[in-house]
Amino acid sequence: MGCRTQAESSKVDLVNPKNDFQKDISNQFSGFDDINCVMLKQPFGIISWDRLARDRLRASDLYDFEFIDMILEVIRSTRRSQKIQKICNEFLESKSITHFAALHWRYDVKDWLNLNTKNQQRTDTVGKIKSIRADPTEFSQKVIAEMKKIEATTILLFSPPSDYSFLQNLTNSLQKIQPTIQIIQEKEIAEFSQSKLDKKYFDTQLSLISQELAFSSDFYFYSNPSTWSANVVLERLAANVFGERMILDFV
Repeated sequence: MGCRTQAESSKVDLVNPKNDFQKDISNQFSGFDDINCVMLKQPFGIISWDRLARDRLRASDLYDFEFIDMILEVIRSTRRSQKIQKICNEFLESKSITHFAALHWRYDVKDWLNLNTKNQQRTDTVGKIKSIRADPTEFSQKVIAEMKKIEATTILLFSPPSDYSFLQNLTNSLQKIQPTIQIIQEKEIAEFSQSKLDKKYFDTQLSLISQELAFSSDFYFYSNPSTWSANVVLERLAANVFGERMILDFV
């Protein structure tokens, strides 16, 4: 059975076939086959949930809990491939990692700051991010304090490749405060996974590995707005995994 057929059969059946919602979801999964497999995409991010939710909820003054349950069921039905999960487990074992935190930093200069600096509604947020980027010491102290609550001795740091230099600054700051902490940047995960992934889809599969690791963490520091972060938060919610806070809550 092809990947597209499996994906559709596990999701479309959750939707009432009498309305257009089923057709809308089915269209979202078009174009996938054994070569361009759906697992290469974010497992439920390829559905335009925001638009679908607005269209569905606009028709009713009541909060549609049935619709929310359907979304969570879709998320639970679209776990990442066994290959991705296996690589994640192997990586954690190779580093002897048990309790760990994960941090997804999506406030890079290239995209986020460039797009939001002129947005007057986000002036305060932009100021906070620039402050962390200039000196991550105070932020690092709060991150370590949160890690101590869950007895985590390792933290995984994720960001767009364009912001790896900031991750290094953050790493230096964290280690200065807590020298015994194990800090692993995404590029180290990439090196570990290099020989295990298809070269053609390496970047996409690496993103899936990073999301899977963030999902598995004991505490998750996430960015907002960020589809990458939101996917992980929703997946943790669907799996009843708790322990996450938005990065901006710590500044």
